Amino acid sequence: MPKQSPEVLAAVEQYGTYVSKPKAAEIACCSVRTINRSIEAGDLPLYRVGRTRTYRVKTEDVVNLLTRVA
Repeated sequence: MPKQSPEVLAAVEQYGTYVSKPKAAEIACCSVRTINRSIEAGDLPLYRVGRTRTYRVKTEDVVNLLTRVA
């Protein structure tokens, strides 16, 4: 298992392993529409939870989508 960065560990501890699209948008400081675009483009994987029509995004994937520039 690869070692996770402190930012990922902190986000998973605060929000949990899987989050909804609105919560993912809050973490990424963007709109839900931007999250949907990232999912449609294949940049952000979407997971179905259980047998219901509940879809979630991994918190780790949301944090990793944000790249550090400086």
